[in-house]
Amino acid sequence: MRRVVFRLNLLKICRKRRGDGTAPTFKLCKWVPLKCNIMVWRANLEKLATRMNVGKRNVNIPSVSCPFYEEQEESVERLFTACLFTNRVWMSFSEWCNILPLYVSAFKDLMEAHKYLQMGEKAYSWPHFSQMLVHMEREE
Repeated sequence: MRRVVFRLNLLKICRKRRGDGTAPTFKLCKWVPLKCNIMVWRANLEKLATRMNVGKRNVNIPSVSCPFYEEQEESVERLFTACLFTNRVWMSFSEWCNILPLYVSAFKDLMEAHKYLQMGEKAYSWPHFSQMLVHMEREE
């Protein structure tokens, strides 16, 4: 019978390669609708139905490229931070809230941005901001 030796350093190497198995932390926001919390939670886990994720599940779609500019595959990172259209939305949001421009390079940064920004009352009035976005789209 062969003896199996457990080595802690092998476990550490495996965890580094695979990740530690824990999901990214997420805290629900009580003043945001539940469906928004669920969407952000799923995005945080990379489980949104983006074109790239749908393509991985062998669903036949014409293209996995970003629908706005078709430069790269549509992923959570691309959808919320890297797309030119998204950057314009964040710039409009920053301007509307009267805060410094919001530049984020990863979805995780976006989820932690509220910790570093000083926002006024306007920032917490989401319905007004969403109406502004609709008007911005109609002008184009």
